[in-house]
Amino acid sequence: MGDVSWADGLSGLSALAGVGTAVVALLIRRSANEAAQHSNQAAERANAAAEMVAQVERERWHHEMTPRFDVTVTRLGPGADQPA
Repeated sequence: MGDVSWADGLSGLSALAGVGTAVVALLIRRSANEAAQHSNQAAERANAAAEMVAQVERERWHHEMTPRFDVTVTRLGPGADQPA
């Protein structure tokens, strides 16, 4: 090989550093993508749990707000067909 100047060596080192930076960026992207997927799954589970709790609360409120009546029927007399 011929004479290689320090500028050529620095340029090669810079290119190598660029490749290294790209590899690190890809690894970070992959890690961030996995974290986002886990976060999405957790959010879906939380949403499902919130829906179940909301349904329980709706049923409880419906039960609590439903009026209840006690009705007593007595006959007018021994042969009467109408209640009093």
